[in-house]
Amino acid sequence: MDSVKDRRPKKDERVVVVHWYLLPPASDIQEGFTNFRKDRAAQYSDDESDWNDGLYQIHADFSGNGLRELLYLGKAHDLKDRLGKHAKQWLQYEWEPRAYVGYIWWVDGDDDYYVEKNPPKGKLGREAYKQLLADVESLLIYSSQPVYNTSNKNTFKKGALSLRVVNTGNYGLLPYETSAYSIEVGLELGSRFKAAANAPSAPTVSDDEG
Repeated sequence: MDSVKDRRPKKDERVVVVHWYLLPPASDIQEGFTNFRKDRAAQYSDDESDWNDGLYQIHADFSGNGLRELLYLGKAHDLKDRLGKHAKQWLQYEWEPRAYVGYIWWVDGDDDYYVEKNPPKGKLGREAYKQLLADVESLLIYSSQPVYNTSNKNTFKKGALSLRVVNTGNYGLLPYETSAYSIEVGLELGSRFKAAANAPSAPTVSDDEG
């Protein structure tokens, strides 16, 4: 984790590490999460409810060409319930959907926050943790553009402006690292290249002129 803590390319930027897990195979995604939650709680002697708060992403072969795409990314304070609703509402129509769940492992500026499991939300306070989840979600949606998401695809929350999110574990099709700063730089470079490509060509002078 020391290498992550040292990644400070922009002043006042807050680094948040999110660790992701691919849910195990099951009859449906909700059952897969139930089995995952039991296994993690048993491993760390936690209450199963400690694993309810987090982020999730859903992949499937959306285009029917054998290539998996990121269909949806969200946050939930009851992941079992949210994944169950998705399973009933639209996942049954997707080809071989897979789900991943993510938990905030470390927050810049609080060395005690880093743990090998779902973080103790009391460190930040309930409302601060909920806000951080929302900011991380908005930045990840903006940077990855999932097929079915509608909110946060054209802009991200104000709180995400100072975030740098580092994804670890099995993070699927998400970028390893993203930030509002790097997105802004990319957009600026893209606009410059576009402007240069559309600029009128300078007149040329042949060797026998002049």
